[in-house]
Amino acid sequence: MRGLAPLLIAVCAIALSSCTCKSTAATDDHPGGPTAAPVPNPAAPPSPRPTAQKPPSGPAKAAPASGKISGLTVAKRVLAFVRALDPTKEFVLKATTNEGYAWIVRYEVRAEGQAPASHAVFVSIDGRYMSNTVTSIRQRIEHVHEQIRVGRCLLDKGVRVYVDASEKPSQEQILNLGLAADYVVIDCRGDRRKLCLARGVEAFPSVVWAGGGAVGLRRLDWFQSDLKCP
Repeated sequence: MRGLAPLLIAVCAIALSSCTCKSTAATDDHPGGPTAAPVPNPAAPPSPRPTAQKPPSGPAKAAPASGKISGLTVAKRVLAFVRALDPTKEFVLKATTNEGYAWIVRYEVRAEGQAPASHAVFVSIDGRYMSNTVTSIRQRIEHVHEQIRVGRCLLDKGVRVYVDASEKPSQEQILNLGLAADYVVIDCRGDRRKLCLARGVEAFPSVVWAGGGAVGLRRLDWFQSDLKCP
């Protein structure tokens, strides 16, 4: 028996070591526990590694710039527009220039029995909008300040501009004065007609000031020079 003890101990050790290599599956008597990692098979071929994709050869293509349009495309749009307005006339492109703030398209209008007429229009840089005139914001603000300054000066001097706003000459007079009209224009329509007649105003537009008066349409620069309101 003493000689068999070492042999039995060795057999038990081998049996226990072999049990650790098996997975402990869950049963009704033994709940499942952590599963041992599988033993790798040295004869199995290695799994292939993912290969990185090579970038396409050659220079990368630049994305097209958005919002840009050629002068030729702008000119074609303008000519298509004016030809649709009057198909009886011939429209000939003369020049297209980029001024930085807008395109300027110059063209010539030709009609039978008439001399050629030159025209020009402004087109926004993106080619979407067209106008016959473009006004500088700075100049526009200066013009507004000028009209207000003239109106206040005329008011201080007692100048009055009598109009009948239902008549075209009076409407043009109001437009000529611009914002200055708010200070000096008196509309003689309706109940004010008698008041204007009592002041000697019988024609419209009429400009009245201390010691004088004038009948007829006047430009803003006339008020500035003749009535000394620069």
